[in-house]
Amino acid sequence: MKKVILFVIVVFLILVFSTPFLPRRFIRVHSNVPISVNDIFKKSGDFYYVYISKLPVTIHRKFIYIDVFYQEPVVGTVQFTDGKFAITEKGHIIKTIEGNNEFKLIANMQSSQWDENFVSMFSAAKMASMLNEIKEFAVFNGLAGFYDKNKIAVIMGNGNYGEKFLEYKKILELYAKKMEEMKKINMQYYAQAIIEWRKQ
Repeated sequence: MKKVILFVIVVFLILVFSTPFLPRRFIRVHSNVPISVNDIFKKSGDFYYVYISKLPVTIHRKFIYIDVFYQEPVVGTVQFTDGKFAITEKGHIIKTIEGNNEFKLIANMQSSQWDENFVSMFSAAKMASMLNEIKEFAVFNGLAGFYDKNKIAVIMGNGNYGEKFLEYKKILELYAKKMEEMKKINMQYYAQAIIEWRKQ
């Protein structure tokens, strides 16, 4: 009888310590960028399936706890008014400047102003291969935007950055011979770009 009880206890402990489903409180995330457990594992009810991750992570298991390590690759640097920061492939800024320096960007703003809108805008510009058009990132009355290489103020506003960069690209192609006459492109309104021209 004791052997049966001992066997049951051992099996129970094995199941507990190797279960693929864990609640949030047993998962500790270590990352160089802001990230949640939902970004890493699929959730079912109150539990996360920890055997398969959405991102390339390293997992260390300690009894019923797991430590998850994620490092988002650095792709360049951003020079802010308060110092230089590294920028990751998804647009997060971190204090270290070690890593790949494919992109060397400028932001005419404090690093504290680099919020989720700029993170998303950087990611969209990178996806659209439009980072080379950006001279410096900037804030326009609280709205995310940038000055392009033609010294045009481009106000992107909040959200829908993928579509807005496609529209911006169309404007560059359509007015290719009038770039010097253009002062501002306001794209804060969805699916509508307002162009302001320089006074002659």
